[in-house]
Amino acid sequence: MKVLIVRPINDFVKVLVERIFKNESGFEIFQTYDDKEAIELLDKKPDWLITDISVPDYSGEMIILKAVNEKILLPNKIILLCGIDTIDWVHRALGNDITEAIHLIHSLSLNDEIRNIMKPVAV
Repeated sequence: MKVLIVRPINDFVKVLVERIFKNESGFEIFQTYDDKEAIELLDKKPDWLITDISVPDYSGEMIILKAVNEKILLPNKIILLCGIDTIDWVHRALGNDITEAIHLIHSLSLNDEIRNIMKPVAV
């Protein structure tokens, strides 16, 4: 399984995902803080995308739209980290079809939510 993490703030998400899948063979994480590199890493055909709604020069929105529109990932394989106050904006930016399928996670529940979303697929 390949996971692309685009998270500019810290390495917490990477550490969390590594802990969840520490015993899985063939598990690989690509992490970047750079928007342009994130777009390039989509060429590696990740199985999951975890991104924040805003990254330095781009936006999580653009990365998600590229992944979905170019059929690199299905929306239900995308985890979007956002604050509760940005959920309405996410619906407007991505459209209801994509927003209904992706996993929106508020940072306060990050640990449990990522584990619950990703772990059943890995088993």
